Amino acid sequence: MDLIPPGWRTKLYRLISWATPFLALVLIGLVYFLGVRTERTGFVREVLDPGLKRITNPVLNAFRGGVPPVHSLLIQLDSAAVDSMLEIEHSAKVRGWLGTSMNAYFVGSVEWGDSTLAAVISLQEGPRINDGKADLGQLQVGLVMGDTIQGMQRFNLKKITNGQVLHGWLMAHVLAEQRLPVLGRSIVEATTPWYKNGLSSLEGALDSTALVRWGAENFIAGWYGNELYLAAQQETAELKYPVDPLRQADWLVAPILTSLIAGTTKNAQTTKAQELVVRSLDAFRKGSRSTSEVFQVNALAKLYALSDLFGQQRTMAWWNLRFVPDSTARLMTVPLQYLEPGPIARIHALTSGNVIRFPSNGSDLIDRMFNDPVFYRAYVAYLDTISTPGWSEALFERYAAELDLQERIVVGYFPQYVLDRAIFEHNRLVIRSTLYPKDLMLAYFEDRIGAVDRLAVGNVHALPVEVVAFVAENDTVELEKPIFIAAREPDMPLTYDMIRLEVSSATSSPSVLLVRPVGLHSTIAVHVGSWNTFSSNPAE
Repeated sequence: MDLIPPGWRTKLYRLISWATPFLALVLIGLVYFLGVRTERTGFVREVLDPGLKRITNPVLNAFRGGVPPVHSLLIQLDSAAVDSMLEIEHSAKVRGWLGTSMNAYFVGSVEWGDSTLAAVISLQEGPRINDGKADLGQLQVGLVMGDTIQGMQRFNLKKITNGQVLHGWLMAHVLAEQRLPVLGRSIVEATTPWYKNGLSSLEGALDSTALVRWGAENFIAGWYGNELYLAAQQETAELKYPVDPLRQADWLVAPILTSLIAGTTKNAQTTKAQELVVRSLDAFRKGSRSTSEVFQVNALAKLYALSDLFGQQRTMAWWNLRFVPDSTARLMTVPLQYLEPGPIARIHALTSGNVIRFPSNGSDLIDRMFNDPVFYRAYVAYLDTISTPGWSEALFERYAAELDLQERIVVGYFPQYVLDRAIFEHNRLVIRSTLYPKDLMLAYFEDRIGAVDRLAVGNVHALPVEVVAFVAENDTVELEKPIFIAAREPDMPLTYDMIRLEVSSATSSPSVLLVRPVGLHSTIAVHVGSWNTFSSNPAE
């Protein structure tokens, strides 16, 4: 007996025939989704038998939706070295950091393409978080016999755990385009004794190949040692509530260290060069030598300005900088790492919170850097250039293809790590509004004595400015020498400076002052008002 009425049977057949293509699409989508999820979360790469890779890779590559191929790198160490490194890492996590004296070096090899390269491998030094994991995600690798990988003889291998790798890659390539000393960057798929096929970053270290590219005279690097800083950071990290930075974390007490780049022979010349680097860094810190006397001033100005635009202000922390002497004994400044990027609240020159003076009375590294008017003017001029509308757009257009390639690689593994381009436009607008504010100065006519007009001017801006000309009776009169007006003291009432302008007795008083922040060529017109009462608050 047929339980389905003939009429319903026909309708059911029609429904099935109609739904079959739809169900097929749903199943295909489900398979695609599961393939992408298992690949991106690492399940396929880290859980399944690596021997299945030869079968699964073609399928997974299709699931990735067009993720470009990535260079593969394999680190090989013997079991004894692996055990020793795990012990060192465990001890470092207990202490909170790993220093040179606690580290050890092991002989291993690196497989890169069809080549197997001999290498010396160690853990990367620096702070540690005691998370209880045995996954060593950061290694230092030094190739021997003059071998290099993408131009790097020594590099740090870091497993990618966040999206800042794209910002670091971009910053490194922009610095290289601007002909600044920069350490190499590359994204690879790495396999180590602790993880397989993990997307990783190759971050170049100071080596002879880099110094040759930069034209260094001696293969020497100097820096302000960070051991006291790291110890203080670890000490305060254990406290429940925030505290002020400990004094031993200050750069003013950091020992000045130097080292010979690997492969350099110690001799009388290198010893003399090391002593010169120490004396230069010490004199700069004490304030007896200025920024332009110690460093490559134009290159340093570019580096600080670009770190503003690309949100890399933290990268310029004193403990993250290395200094290499050039052929004139000036120091090249090289960031070791590109730290967490982000939108800026103010330009670098204002980050210390101290007023900009020449010389400055502040003690931070930023104060020391910016108390030199030669360096400060170069920095502001370069900020003006890179914040001009169209400059960053042209840069991104030049890097569009390569940046898109790197972003597709990273997003293929970590969909959430998209390069936030809105940060760059925000930073550009912060720079632009700082250099060209709507209100820069207040100016008031006081009196005329003979052929001299006296004006009271107050700088309402955080940057020092200079008066370069005035307008009277539609004539613009340029001053022989700009009149410098210091930046306003923070958290203090505005004070006025009295300036004297020589004018013809037949000429009316100046109606407009042409003013500019120190370091700029373009001027801003400031209307000149009049005092209500002598020595009182100004009023129109």
